[in-house]
Amino acid sequence: MYINLKSLKEDVSKRLRGSDDAFNGLMHFLKYKLNLDTRKLYMNESVPVDNFVLNQIESFFKLKKDNIPNDYIIGSSSFYGREFFVDNRVLIPRPETELMVNYFIEENIFGNKVILDAGTGSGCIGISLAYIDNNFDIFISDKFMDPLSVAVSNIKKHKCHNITPIQMSWGSAIKENSVDYIVCNPPYIKKHDPHLNDLKHEPITALIAEKNGLNDIDLICKDAYLILKDGGKIVMEHGYDQADEVNNIFCNNLLKPENTITDYHGHVRISIASK
Repeated sequence: MYINLKSLKEDVSKRLRGSDDAFNGLMHFLKYKLNLDTRKLYMNESVPVDNFVLNQIESFFKLKKDNIPNDYIIGSSSFYGREFFVDNRVLIPRPETELMVNYFIEENIFGNKVILDAGTGSGCIGISLAYIDNNFDIFISDKFMDPLSVAVSNIKKHKCHNITPIQMSWGSAIKENSVDYIVCNPPYIKKHDPHLNDLKHEPITALIAEKNGLNDIDLICKDAYLILKDGGKIVMEHGYDQADEVNNIFCNNLLKPENTITDYHGHVRISIASK
């Protein structure tokens, strides 16, 4: 049997109400999961497929009807121009989180720095930093073994030799006064936030925090004061409306607020403090 772009679009339109997200997901699925030559499809050529491929396409439609995110279906997510393995044990990387990696480049932070990626999830932040400078000595941590296993898979995928994974809560097992930079994208969503309805397939422990979304931010800041060297910095992602509260948490933990970074919508999404 043969498939072509027109028939695929008709299927998406009929079965998934013509969603652009679903169609783009299907094309990525065909390319990355099934290794089909999608260039031929985009050139309006017909591509021969066997029953296995047809069954896999059928499986894709079933998963999309359940609103499973494309990245989980494909098993891959793009972050900072590279592909990372993801599944429902970890959050899907967001574009605004790439701004944390940008910070190191824009501030000319290179050389023999000790960096902790706390609450690493897929490991995309720490691994992206490892690409910037292989002189970085990077630790990645997660409280739970499930996400840390995903991060380890990505370390192997990207052949990173300057990253050490540790199962721990935030920075609890790190030696005091030993870290130059902490990067962290902790859970920061409130328990009853309406946006959670759109995130029901992602791990709840990586999304929600007690105390109006601020509990984990406070915990990592407590660890940060202990493990950062004098002059060391924490680079913290947080909710679009939490900048003032995060600033207060920094001060309450004897960290000095410095600059902030706005996201693509003009909201302060990353705050930086030093010890």
